[in-house]
Amino acid sequence: MKAMVIGIDSASPVLIEKWKDTLPNLRSIMDHGAYGVLKSIVPPESVPAWQCFATGKNPAKIGLFGFSYIGRDRKLRHGRTTPDLGCFWDICSNRGLKVGVFNVPGTYPAYPVNGFMVCGFPVPTRAAWAYPKTLMKRLDKAVGGYEIDVPVTKPSDLKGGEEAYLPQVDRLHTKCLEAAKALLGWFHPDVFMMTFQGIDLVHHDFWRYMDDQNSPYRNVL
Repeated sequence: MKAMVIGIDSASPVLIEKWKDTLPNLRSIMDHGAYGVLKSIVPPESVPAWQCFATGKNPAKIGLFGFSYIGRDRKLRHGRTTPDLGCFWDICSNRGLKVGVFNVPGTYPAYPVNGFMVCGFPVPTRAAWAYPKTLMKRLDKAVGGYEIDVPVTKPSDLKGGEEAYLPQVDRLHTKCLEAAKALLGWFHPDVFMMTFQGIDLVHHDFWRYMDDQNSPYRNVL
């Protein structure tokens, strides 16, 4: 493998710095590599943030402004990754390198690359979420039913609330990791890009507990 990029969607540099002594792998990168705090794009959402990262361009340059937005033609648009954006994996694929794109937000629908692509959220129910399409059954079998997202995104909508929500996020994270390992073993890509989504899901509801020392959820992130 020539390059591997692992994204942690919505990871807070403030919390990583705060907890780095309990995060040995990230601590090692910080001690022996290079790191810094970057400004996000506007709007600061997973889509188009990951597409801007992958292209080195701002939202105006790639024409994506969110998961959903009103285009210049005044029609509703959905932010999605396409080969013409110029993401680094497409550049590598076009030059003959084998690429793997896994769980990057906004990559539905999956499109042909020299390698594989497994879509990140959001993906419509019952829609095909991988290229090649046969990869769907293979991943399902490998991880006991692959999951792109949690069934219910708001703990308040789930029976059992926050206590029941966290195991769902943990299961999603575990299957994501297992699937990534399987894909690397099957394809041996030259360039691999993936993201973990779990922290983003937890952030939306549990950040409010961060400053509450009496809350059992204060360190859940």
